[in-house]
Amino acid sequence: MIYNLIQIPFRIALLPAPPDKVMLGFTIVDIACDVIFLVDMYIKYNHLIIIDKNGDEVVSLALIRSNYVHGQPFKIEACASLPLYYVGNYQVMTLCRLPRLLRSSQLSKYLRSFHTFVQEQTASAAVTEGLEFVKLFLTLVLASHLAAMGLFLISHAEHGDQHGDGASDVTDDVPSWYSHDFVIEQFHGSIGATYLRAFYWGLGLSSFDYMDIHVSKAGETLWFCVVALSGVVFIGVIIGQVCTAIFNANKVEMQLQNFAFYAKMKKLPGFMVRRAKLFFQFQLDCNKGMDAHEIFRDLPQCLRLELFKDLYANLLAPIPIFSMLSPAQLNAVAERLHSKLYLPGDDIIMEGDVGNALYIMKQGLGEKHLRTFQLIVAPVYEGSSFGEVAFFLAKRHSHGVRAVKCCEVLCLTKADWTSAWSSEVSLNFKVKMAMAVEKEDQLMERITTALKGNFGVTGQASIKLTSMLGVKKRASLSDKHTIAGRRDSVPNYFEYIREVSRSGARKGPLLSQFAPTPRATIWHPGPPQQPSWMPHSLFRNVWDVIMLAVTTYYVTMVPFRASFVEFPQPAPYWIVIWFAAEYVLDVLSVADFVLRFQVFYVFAKGEMQTLPAVLRRHYRVHGPLISDIVALVPVEIFAIGLFSHTNSWKLVSLCRLNRILRLVHLPRLTHSLEHVLSRRKWFMANRTAFEYMMTFVAPFFIVCHWIACLWFYVSFASRSHGDTPSWLVTMGYLPLNMTMASTDDIPLGFSESTKFTSMNVYLASLYYAVSSLSSQSFGDVFSRNAVETWLTLGIILFSITFYGVLVGMLAEMMQDKLHPRASFEQHMVDVSTFFNYRLLPFDFFIQTSRFSRLQWQNHMGRTEDDFLSVLSTTIREDIAMFVKQNVVKNLRFLLECEEVFVRALVTKLRTEQFIHADVIYQFGDVGRTLYFVDVGSVSLVSATTGVQTRNHNEFFGGVALFEDVGRTVTAIANVECTMFLLYHDDFDKLVDRFPEYFDRCYKQWCVRDEDPIQKMRGSSAGFNHLKLTPDGVVTGSSDHLQKSPILLVAPAPPAATIPAPLMHIPVHTRPTPPSSFGPVKTQLTTAAVTGPNSRQRIHPKLIILVILIAIHPVVDRCISQELKLVLEALQLLYIGFSVPFCFGLLYDPLGTATTVSTLSTYLTYGLDLVEVAMAFIIRSPMDMKFLSDTDRRNSAFMNKLIKLSSWDKKRVIETVHVVLDWVALVPFHFFWLANPSQDVGQRWRTMA
Repeated sequence: MIYNLIQIPFRIALLPAPPDKVMLGFTIVDIACDVIFLVDMYIKYNHLIIIDKNGDEVVSLALIRSNYVHGQPFKIEACASLPLYYVGNYQVMTLCRLPRLLRSSQLSKYLRSFHTFVQEQTASAAVTEGLEFVKLFLTLVLASHLAAMGLFLISHAEHGDQHGDGASDVTDDVPSWYSHDFVIEQFHGSIGATYLRAFYWGLGLSSFDYMDIHVSKAGETLWFCVVALSGVVFIGVIIGQVCTAIFNANKVEMQLQNFAFYAKMKKLPGFMVRRAKLFFQFQLDCNKGMDAHEIFRDLPQCLRLELFKDLYANLLAPIPIFSMLSPAQLNAVAERLHSKLYLPGDDIIMEGDVGNALYIMKQGLGEKHLRTFQLIVAPVYEGSSFGEVAFFLAKRHSHGVRAVKCCEVLCLTKADWTSAWSSEVSLNFKVKMAMAVEKEDQLMERITTALKGNFGVTGQASIKLTSMLGVKKRASLSDKHTIAGRRDSVPNYFEYIREVSRSGARKGPLLSQFAPTPRATIWHPGPPQQPSWMPHSLFRNVWDVIMLAVTTYYVTMVPFRASFVEFPQPAPYWIVIWFAAEYVLDVLSVADFVLRFQVFYVFAKGEMQTLPAVLRRHYRVHGPLISDIVALVPVEIFAIGLFSHTNSWKLVSLCRLNRILRLVHLPRLTHSLEHVLSRRKWFMANRTAFEYMMTFVAPFFIVCHWIACLWFYVSFASRSHGDTPSWLVTMGYLPLNMTMASTDDIPLGFSESTKFTSMNVYLASLYYAVSSLSSQSFGDVFSRNAVETWLTLGIILFSITFYGVLVGMLAEMMQDKLHPRASFEQHMVDVSTFFNYRLLPFDFFIQTSRFSRLQWQNHMGRTEDDFLSVLSTTIREDIAMFVKQNVVKNLRFLLECEEVFVRALVTKLRTEQFIHADVIYQFGDVGRTLYFVDVGSVSLVSATTGVQTRNHNEFFGGVALFEDVGRTVTAIANVECTMFLLYHDDFDKLVDRFPEYFDRCYKQWCVRDEDPIQKMRGSSAGFNHLKLTPDGVVTGSSDHLQKSPILLVAPAPPAATIPAPLMHIPVHTRPTPPSSFGPVKTQLTTAAVTGPNSRQRIHPKLIILVILIAIHPVVDRCISQELKLVLEALQLLYIGFSVPFCFGLLYDPLGTATTVSTLSTYLTYGLDLVEVAMAFIIRSPMDMKFLSDTDRRNSAFMNKLIKLSSWDKKRVIETVHVVLDWVALVPFHFFWLANPSQDVGQRWRTMA
């Protein structure tokens, strides 16, 4: 197919009458291709097994033939293989081959089949992505070939043959593009040169047009437009493919950035952040951040069983407890296994926890330990199971299991185990498994008792196992440090919180004091680690920054010197000093190679690798070993000995280009620089700019620099062969008769007097490179000979791919940065549309909008689960323990509970935020949730007990967890609050695991909201001294009540004490849906007018605001949302059209107001009126902020309006915006237009 697609258009366009021997070769190959097509049809007709719509293989010959004959491919292949053969005129013989091009429509299908075949054979992500680029590259070349042949055919049909002596078949005064092309003229109209220039045009027009080939006829112009549009679509496809590949490759990196934002927001300790980053690194090494159950959730059951059988069945078979299962039962268990990752020091199983899961060590190393006695009991190797005793015997774990290395553990929950069998089979398995593990449990108890005694933990030792194991009874301080450092021990944050709470006001302990220190270890401590060789140590960071500078020098200065610097004879001293300094950098590069090869530690296979042999093996397999060796080879030494050159310094400079291969270290070195800068406070605000520079600007500049060096060197060197011109000649840098010998010494700096200097020519070459790489050529620098044309073709092919990669990386970065913001804006639009469509209360819309803005400001619209869901269970528990430590500190009974219960509790608490005046729940609501106040305060309004306040570190709503009754109070947020919620379902699961703690929880939390809490912290600020009158009116003296849109729900009591009220607000039992602004505004307006404070002077601005608010519903109903959008579009047209056009009037050549300028001016006046209307119609009166602080304090009504007007932006910025809006509407032009002292033209220009 590819052969026919290339040679048939080529023969028709450029080779209609080839020589006899060439035509004979074409004919032989054509017949061979026809035979291959017939064989392909025969195989499909008789032997190719097909797959039906049910996924079954069809082997029946009759069905295969019927399916093929009645299918669309057969019709295309039959038409393409028509026996159209002719012997005679060579051009007619070529035209008979045109039906063969019909099979080219199946090319994409065969490419996909080949891609699938390679994927099945290699299963490599790099190969898959490489094949995608190969397919795009092949498509680009074939499309450019067809575009080139189409252009020549159309040009030849419109202009005729204008080669040679100029005789033309078609009489035309306009010369064709190929008749006066300088490259074609140099080769005297040869077919190769013509095809080269045509292909250059077709390839360049897909994205790069240097405007050196001009079309003049209608057919050529139309073809130009078709190819240009197709090129734009193709470039869009390339960028889309690259964006998808980069997005899939950077998922883990995006998760890491999201966690970094969360850690900064919550101010997590350094060790938690480091462990989270280590977890992401291990996740990337282990499974690339992918979950098999998530990826293959859409597979049918049979394929899922087969998949997980291949993954886990061989691991389950040797385990003793699964030996009684059949292969089918093993497959059912394998399908239900879930992979979990743990870091060194993470607790996989905690001592005393309920056995609700069975674990299998797939990768890594663990240890069974007694946390109470700090004693290690037994190791856990790969392929072994643990937790089976508590799992099958329904008891608590007698010991814990902790990860020693980074571990991948397969988890089988009790619910999954039960769902795998029927009730009868499950009961049978339960009995057999219980009998099997009971013996192991008894054996483990005897071993544990003996170990306790022999290590002196409890009782007397009958046998001195310490001497047999070769360990001391108590490890020394140095041993503890070595073990803890090797196992990456983690401070116990729960113990730290407990000790801090007990210490009270006294100086608390340090967190580092709570790292686990086992009494004895069963692991060999290994060689001591050198802190300087650890990743991100101070020495490593400084060294990486130095090597970043060295590598930057190599990739920039070495190619510049090889291309633009000519060395005079004899060489001056500065050249010798330059090369000597560069060899010093070579010594640093050799030292860097040695350090990375066998000294610097790396994280691999779940642990920090420190052995030199392992480091060397890792560098050979995963590191840039080959590129480093090639980059350090002194090629210049061998070149000087083997080749003779008139200028040895130039030869040495060219032979040192292999140092550029050090470029492979740039991503890692840049990451180290980012790690160093991240410790500076100013860097966090500029991280996006740094990422933009390193991701887009730096690679773009380096590649442009290389293209500039290559473009100049090839052009400068190639012009010495013959008298072919170069762009250096046409641009005036070199005379035509200058030779290489006459340009031995090129000045280095910029110069206006001497045009041919290194920096002058470099700037011109860099201009060409930037324009080529960004597809923004202006046609002033382009290829002038065949060599430069070939180089330009290579630059175009490379630039398309590289530009697509750069744009894809930039798009991915912008997507990551702007997608949350765009999602938030779209959410706000959806909320506004819904409220307008349903005619819901406006005050409720204000509250909803404020809550959404608060979520965006604090969490960028993400929830806590979005940030932490990918982390391991232990890390999530540690983070939850830190974030919710106030709950643990202030609930004293938790400090006496087991750590496993406290960890389970804090992970069940959900974080919620409430804004000022939010009604958390109302009287009579049914909601079984307990609230812990972390930040802020809440008022509990009751008909019997008045108002109580719950401040930070206090709770309310606890009765709902234990009794299914309605709420007895109304809870209102006094300020913006952050609370931790414990839902009833989560509480039920918690007490199912730990039933012994139910009574304690009931005693502590079952407190009615009307009852005062024993210890209240802080003063009550909010809804104080409110009372409920028999008429159903809440009375009180709180200023805060005047500012809050509160809707209280309570029954009218028989009697209540009424203090001297300052305001009266009626309380509704269940309000009906209010109209435009809701009943709250009506109540507050009545209160403001009829209350004792209503005699205050009403400011005139308040009257204006009331009028605007009054007409706002009318305007909203009269003008649709679509009309508002049209007016906004007209407003944009006003800015984009009228202002530039008025500037054009300044240069009116007639000097008078023409009809066009008059009409445009009237149009400008009309758009001015639209602008004025926009100020009142589009912008809601609720957003006008022109009331002073004094006005806000003078009236409760004004306070209410200001609150609804969203006073959460900076007043200065708002004032500037309003002033600029109104200044832009001042009709200054009316004053100058009516000035009689100027003539008409001068007045028009002044008005503009």
